[in-house]
Amino acid sequence: MFVKLTGLSAGIVLAISMISVPAIAQKVEMKLPERECKSQNIVRSGGSARTMLFARKKARDAWRQKVKRKFGRQWTAWPHAKNPDYKCRKIAKGRKICKISAKPCKLTVVLHGPHKVCTFYKIQGTGTKARLKEWAKHKARKAWAKRVRSYYGNEFDTWLLSNNKETKCEDFDDGTHKCSVISQPCNFNLIR
Repeated sequence: MFVKLTGLSAGIVLAISMISVPAIAQKVEMKLPERECKSQNIVRSGGSARTMLFARKKARDAWRQKVKRKFGRQWTAWPHAKNPDYKCRKIAKGRKICKISAKPCKLTVVLHGPHKVCTFYKIQGTGTKARLKEWAKHKARKAWAKRVRSYYGNEFDTWLLSNNKETKCEDFDDGTHKCSVISQPCNFNLIR
């Protein structure tokens, strides 16, 4: 059975098909975190300690400090490091010392389609007091952007692109306000 379409009905069919195409294209999938690692192996020794547990902790802290100076804070998460290795030994008077090595890594998560890339962790920013509540929120977002730049770089510091935003403000008796914001930094990464 064939149906003859008039100009109006053909236009309606075309409009319906155009509406449904973007709905399909906007399907969102959550992907597992992706680990990006540096090729350089970082080696550090920590200070001596009475127990092996504390000797390892001191070595990890020293490793994190070196990685932070060299690559930035976003690379300092020891659980994400590639090929972690401890070499510990006893020294005089029952003390222990450890030397560790690993390649620094960071995690990123793609949350909303193939182009929006978000960090794994949320960042908080707290502003200074202001007379107007909107200005206090603005100061908090500026503090948030500054912290994001120190952790992840300039490409993630746009508040409007971030996910899971929360804003909390405190009102004081003198008529001023102080706000704090927290969100997950994101940017648009063009994947070819």
